[in-house]
Amino acid sequence: MLANVMRTCGIQSSIATAEKGMRVTMKKVLWLVGGIAAAAAGFLVLGRKRVQPVEELAHRLETAWADHHTTV
Repeated sequence: MLANVMRTCGIQSSIATAEKGMRVTMKKVLWLVGGIAAAAAGFLVLGRKRVQPVEELAHRLETAWADHHTTV
């Protein structure tokens, strides 16, 4: 009987709509959190590899520049 009353009042459809909206919101939140985690992992993994060769090249250039000026 209660189900019939809820159906006639439209309560059941509004509850279903609210549940669907919550699911969509949860999916968006999960995708957002996953994306942020992936970006953070990418920066941690790839960030150091990119800095090290630049530092090595800077030291090589410094050494070559010093050698160039001292041999002349």
